[in-house]
Amino acid sequence: MKYFSSKSFEKLLFPLHREVYQRIEELLNSLERRHPGTLDYLVDLYRRTAIASSVEVVNLGERYRNFGMPIFDILVVIRGKDFSRLRKSKHCDLKIIDHITYGPIQSGALQVHLLLYFFDGKHKHSFIVPLPYVLQAYEIAVNRPDSYQLYRHTLIRKNSSLASTRVEFLRGAAIYIGLTKRSWQIRFREHSYSAHRGSQVRFHKALRGEYFEIDIVEHEVLRIGLTVKEALQLEESHVEKYSLFSEANLNGLNMIPGGEAGLKFLHGMRKNVRGEIDPGQVEFELERYVNEILRQPNEGISGNVNRKVGAGSNEKLVQLWKNCLGFQIAVLTSNEKRLSYIQITCARAWAASGWPIEKIHDGLIGRDGRKPSIEQIENLLSGKTYFRVPFVLIDLE
Repeated sequence: MKYFSSKSFEKLLFPLHREVYQRIEELLNSLERRHPGTLDYLVDLYRRTAIASSVEVVNLGERYRNFGMPIFDILVVIRGKDFSRLRKSKHCDLKIIDHITYGPIQSGALQVHLLLYFFDGKHKHSFIVPLPYVLQAYEIAVNRPDSYQLYRHTLIRKNSSLASTRVEFLRGAAIYIGLTKRSWQIRFREHSYSAHRGSQVRFHKALRGEYFEIDIVEHEVLRIGLTVKEALQLEESHVEKYSLFSEANLNGLNMIPGGEAGLKFLHGMRKNVRGEIDPGQVEFELERYVNEILRQPNEGISGNVNRKVGAGSNEKLVQLWKNCLGFQIAVLTSNEKRLSYIQITCARAWAASGWPIEKIHDGLIGRDGRKPSIEQIENLLSGKTYFRVPFVLIDLE
């Protein structure tokens, strides 16, 4: 094939029938006949912008500034009865969505995709890959050994299909971003297994439908062929902007910062961690930490952290302190002159992200109606205070 790379497609997604590949190739050929040079232009443009984050300014030559970014998607709808037998299905519909228009190049924003939808009568599956990544011209980069992938899973709420725009469609959706040296498919299977086992990590709880009923799961490849430095840089910026769970982003499913900030945060969170941490192991360490601190006997994690510590026998209070994480957090954070649970977790995440103490202080002022001092924040970050409070926001009943 001249344009389409089945090798790259199967690495980033999964095998399909050869006739489907041939039809994608035919569509790419028709695109080139109508707009000569578009695919080569796209590949060159993606090579220049792919390692930039969505918050960076990318300096491009005059040709790219004048010509702009092509904006269109190729949609592939596969018809079949069973996802596991998708490779045998020849039945598909293909079309170009929004025939080529040209818009301004937004820093690091890759806007041309191959979209693959599959509906088996019960579940909806959506897969998104930047179009250049499945072209022959990008094949070497996609299949580079020991490189990293950056990926995103978006959980869409029930009834979102009634939305008239993409923005409305994604309103209220929950987002998780990760990176791996293997493939997102393997990691997603591992996440699904952890969710099935009852893991208390936010992403795993979301996959079980504990936050809302899921209609569609979108799986999106954001970047491929990354060095470890590039991968950590991109993950940090994407997680901070789109998916870090905080008071301001309740739909974010990442519980800790991404990239180098996440590695630093993890070292502070798990004091027994020594030496270098493989970026691909961060999620496993987070899961281990969350599930360990929630293994409380008797009352477990039940209890409102904002409740007042009620009166009772000393023995009962001792048992609550020993057995109930929610009670411990309430005792340590309920007084208005102390830091709140949200302030504690935000301060730790921002410190790992390299924020100076003054910026952290400004960001905490007024949260939960409290005004901490610089000294309180310094004591927190040095480990002198609040060492019993979890490093991540745990869902407490």
